[in-house]
Amino acid sequence: MTISTWSPTSKIITNITNANPGVVTMSQSHGFLDGLYVRIDMQPTPSLFGMTQVNGQIYLITVLSPNTFSLNSDTSNFDSFIALTNPQSPQVIPMAEVATTLQNAVQNTLTPYGGH
Repeated sequence: MTISTWSPTSKIITNITNANPGVVTMSQSHGFLDGLYVRIDMQPTPSLFGMTQVNGQIYLITVLSPNTFSLNSDTSNFDSFIALTNPQSPQVIPMAEVATTLQNAVQNTLTPYGGH
């Protein structure tokens, strides 16, 4: 018997701006939606890519285009990001979404089935 496991798809980072908010550019379309939480992963050697302050951190994102999004963080004073061609590229890993539906269910503000 084979047991399949789910693993979030990582995406390769090509740039992170020093700005407020910081903007991440991906190597391809990310397919993310506003309200997604992502983790920045620069392993195994974060110092190769600069901007070590974002490594391992989780951010709420706002989508700006098919391959860019902003972080809910001011990266203006962070080290500059260094784009390298390396087998261990910095990645964005989806973590979770803002669960408005679940929040509404807990607060019992959902519209009943059939609208009544």
